[in-house]
Amino acid sequence: MEAFLRDPSAETLAVSGEVTKKGSDPKVHEKSIGKREALAFYVHFIGDIHQPLHVGKRDDRGGNSIGVSWFKKPSNLHKVWDESLIGSLNLNFTELSTFLNRMTEEEKKQYSESTHLDWAKESKAIRSKVYDFGFQRKPFYNNVKEVPSLGWTIGTRAFQLCVSG
Repeated sequence: MEAFLRDPSAETLAVSGEVTKKGSDPKVHEKSIGKREALAFYVHFIGDIHQPLHVGKRDDRGGNSIGVSWFKKPSNLHKVWDESLIGSLNLNFTELSTFLNRMTEEEKKQYSESTHLDWAKESKAIRSKVYDFGFQRKPFYNNVKEVPSLGWTIGTRAFQLCVSG
């Protein structure tokens, strides 16, 4: 996809993928996309690779099977990380980018020299922390009767994710 986006003479890209549903035969989906759609996919994939649960555990579907309570409303761990954490800040895109733009020049250099695989490894390295709900003192599993209750608390650092149990 990067090569397609960099090539000024390329107009379309054929993409295909196999989808297999439990108990059915695999189906191949094919589609031609242009630069705009390719860029949208690319940006989405780059964002996804930085979300630790997108390199999550297959047995819990990357946190989708882990029930949690987010501000006392039922949710799942993946949704909290994908949507709720950022959504609860109530910032527009400009405010959010300003809030997040705290990288030093050294960090910018380091990230620009790293690869997609480096980013996936970084997400996987911190994945276990996403499953650590503190009060349980061990990673969370599907068989816990009471779901963890997650929300924000203001502490010595700007915002901290708090877990109450």
